[in-house]
Amino acid sequence: MNIQLVGSIVDDLSLSKTSEPLGDMKFSLITAFSEDSINTFAIIFNLKIQVGKDRILTVKYISEFEADQDITEEDRTSHFFFINAPAIAYPFLRAYIANFMLSSGFNPEILPSINFVKLAKDKKQHEENVI
Repeated sequence: MNIQLVGSIVDDLSLSKTSEPLGDMKFSLITAFSEDSINTFAIIFNLKIQVGKDRILTVKYISEFEADQDITEEDRTSHFFFINAPAIAYPFLRAYIANFMLSSGFNPEILPSINFVKLAKDKKQHEENVI
């Protein structure tokens, strides 16, 4: 099966002043499969970071993928959808954030690298412990 990133969209964006420091970056992602189109899916990134001393940047960024075949229920458990696809889309989010901040008059925010294998493993362990 061939899968391709077909586009990305910023679904929500906020750069606001704050008097309370955020601390560490807040990051999550969801793999969402379409009910209408059985050969598409999306990676939804939710990000919240401290910018300087007094601002918080919040972003919901959606990367859309398309396969050349139908995505089966068995396919949906594949590592590709939870590790490879986010790793393909994440550099575009990183570039967007750096360019947005620079265009907004701030220093470019360079998001850290993310180990998507570890992230998926940690999420799976958390889900197993909750059950």
